[in-house]
Amino acid sequence: MEPSQQRRVIEVPVAQRWREFRMRYLPIGVFFMALVAAFFLWQQAVVGPSMIGTVESRQASVITPDAGFVTNLFVHPFQLVKAGDPVAAVVSTDIRLMSSQVQDLRSRIAMSQLEVNSIMDRERIAFDFQALSMNTLRFRADVAAARAELPTLESSLTRAEQGWKDRVVPYNDYEAALRLRDATRARVRELEHLVTDAEQRLNQAASTAGSFTNFAAANNLPDALKRLTSQRQDVDEVRRAPIILRAPIDGTVGLIIRQAGENVLAGDIILTIHSLTGERIIGYVRQGLAAAPKKGSSVTVRCRNNTREEAIAKVEEVGYRYEPITNHALLRPGVIFEMGMPFGVTIPEKLRPILRPGELVDLAVQQ
Repeated sequence: MEPSQQRRVIEVPVAQRWREFRMRYLPIGVFFMALVAAFFLWQQAVVGPSMIGTVESRQASVITPDAGFVTNLFVHPFQLVKAGDPVAAVVSTDIRLMSSQVQDLRSRIAMSQLEVNSIMDRERIAFDFQALSMNTLRFRADVAAARAELPTLESSLTRAEQGWKDRVVPYNDYEAALRLRDATRARVRELEHLVTDAEQRLNQAASTAGSFTNFAAANNLPDALKRLTSQRQDVDEVRRAPIILRAPIDGTVGLIIRQAGENVLAGDIILTIHSLTGERIIGYVRQGLAAAPKKGSSVTVRCRNNTREEAIAKVEEVGYRYEPITNHALLRPGVIFEMGMPFGVTIPEKLRPILRPGELVDLAVQQ
């Protein structure tokens, strides 16, 4: 056969082959790669739409107890405060409350005044008892002295009587000795009565005044007087002293509702304070979810940041009723009202430094 009659093989251009590959095989490969990528993305980043949660943000309100006006604000928004730090000052204008405080202080003053009077009365009783004891001793001394004089007077009277009988002593001397002896006898009898009466009174007073003869009450008197003076000063200051409102928790200052100079009523909120860390995660289960969480169940907590960290946590408590989800960030797109059953989840230690109060997280109950 001649070379001209041999069959010629026409080469297919590379562009034509590439076009055929793109039209036939590339769509199938892209489809399978997208399917594999969707599978891995579903495993790593997608959680069922019925499991939502947020890190609980503990909030405390600083409330004024009395009606008045705000004189000072010691903080500004986003400032860090500690529990007990002063945040505002309010001057009370509630006359009834101030009257109640003044009445309370006056009652305390009356009690202190009674205490002072009681101490002084006990001191007076102790001194009176001591005076009664001294009078009794003096009466006894006078009786002893009168009894000592009586024998001498008896002897003088006997000699005067014998001298008068013998006509050697005038009758006037005898009569003077007789009157002196009788007077001394009468004084002895009266002094004996006084001693007996004084001893009876002393015995009666001993049971009452015996406990007041020490100086314990005298030592308490200066302290009672100091308390009385301090309470009287409190009465003068109660109308002038402002009420200092203090932070109830550690955290940051949030919304400041009342400014300095504004009038407030009792129970008005001056400002709010938000805690720096969350205590737990609050999740909501929508109706129809098969895997309802139970107390003690394991839950996968996944952050919504770029790195998508996740950890295992435990369910602390589960609610017993469905309630409206008030956090709008937890609602599905296009839904303005939704019901859910709340449950509390512990914050894993691995995620505690990452999660902040109010942050959204994805939750998945493990079966």
